[in-house]
Amino acid sequence: MTETFLKECLRNHWSNVLVITSDVPGLGKTELIHRQARDDGMSVATMHVSGKINIGSIIQNLHDLNLKEYNMLHIDVGITSTPSELDAALFQLIVLGHLSTGSMAYTLETKHVCIEISNTVGQTLCNSLPTTTCFRRKNLDWNNYYDMKVSTEVNSPVQVVCQYLKALENGTLDRNDIYFTGSSAAKP
Repeated sequence: MTETFLKECLRNHWSNVLVITSDVPGLGKTELIHRQARDDGMSVATMHVSGKINIGSIIQNLHDLNLKEYNMLHIDVGITSTPSELDAALFQLIVLGHLSTGSMAYTLETKHVCIEISNTVGQTLCNSLPTTTCFRRKNLDWNNYYDMKVSTEVNSPVQVVCQYLKALENGTLDRNDIYFTGSSAAKP
């Protein structure tokens, strides 16, 4: 199977799978995934995968997420010493809908999956996941804040930073607590 045919096949038959990359960290890959889930009326269940790949641990983490069909699985991929094993595991999980090792097994309950691939120098991590990156892909580019979307959720990272900067500017940072929940919660 050629790479072109594989890409076409995976993008057509698994259109609810999205791989998110960027050349620069901090462009909002995770925020994009949460926004996509909200737009689709789904909740996000996140699983981080990095280090030496252990299929048994991945299966256990998936069981712990207790995924339902209305969840979007967010797989946050960090640096790994065995990317080919991770690539094969993600292929099995998504395409076959099943992942197993020894006496452990897991069947994927949702068809909605977003794979966030961490930034590495020269995109080495992304390039070492050839099958995974054949799914529909969105690469975020730096647009000098032109397309920045700020959540009105007071607990969002940008809102938290803005609350602290506001307190710093007002000279109240060391005198008053900033609350993000409850009746005294800060306003966005």
